Amino acid sequence: MRTIYRVISIVAVPLIFILYSYNTGSPGGKTGSLGDGGNTCTDCHSGTSQLQTGWITSDIPAEGFTAGETYLLTAIGTHTGVVKFGFEITAEDSFGSKIGILSLAEPTRTKFTNANKAVTHTANGNTPTGNSNTWTVNWTAPDPAPSLVKFNAAFNAA
Repeated sequence: MRTIYRVISIVAVPLIFILYSYNTGSPGGKTGSLGDGGNTCTDCHSGTSQLQTGWITSDIPAEGFTAGETYLLTAIGTHTGVVKFGFEITAEDSFGSKIGILSLAEPTRTKFTNANKAVTHTANGNTPTGNSNTWTVNWTAPDPAPSLVKFNAAFNAA
């Protein structure tokens, strides 16, 4: 019987650490963006990075943003059978420089990371509803406004 407990503890302890790694948010710089050097959540978590579209939405009008105005970004992750779901989001210009000002729309579910240039989940914000999780973030457009802004995010489903 002792052998079974020893084997369970050998398997369970690493599994618990894997499931709770960065349970309270990304260490920062993991969005896969140019400014983050292409680094993603796979630097810390196992798995393969996959490109997804439509997981970041905003209320920025089709004609573009206005310098100094604040807009709502929504990050939506979906994965069948997910138990925990994390993310990190940032805004960059075409050179990979972080631009605009991010502010927390959900301070209990999100927090700043990467020297306040990105937003990530907290322990309160990593539990999905069904097979998805949604987070909202405010972004104030820079003044002067660049010609291009890219919103980059990495999502991790466990």
